[in-house]
Amino acid sequence: MHAHRLRHQIDVAAGVDVLTAELRRLSQFTAACVYECPSCQERYLGERRCPACSLFTRNLGRGGLCASCDQPVVLAELLPGLLPASTAVRRRPSSSRSTAGADRART
Repeated sequence: MHAHRLRHQIDVAAGVDVLTAELRRLSQFTAACVYECPSCQERYLGERRCPACSLFTRNLGRGGLCASCDQPVVLAELLPGLLPASTAVRRRPSSSRSTAGADRART
């Protein structure tokens, strides 16, 4: 039985990437993300602004509601080490563009 499990392992990371791509395609990526208020630490599913504090919330990552307690849970908490902690889009540093423009202006 152990050999069968080893042969038929599911690639969780690839499954998460497929899920992320599908959610983005359907424009429902925000609804599947867990956010946390930096002031009151309250968690919300798909809400980018805390209704109590009127502050923008931090993106903790993909997740959903817990079946037993009905609270937002991040997938990275359930599967440690398999998922990135945040789904926030990483932006490229713009310093290379600004220095290139400054170099052209000097010549």
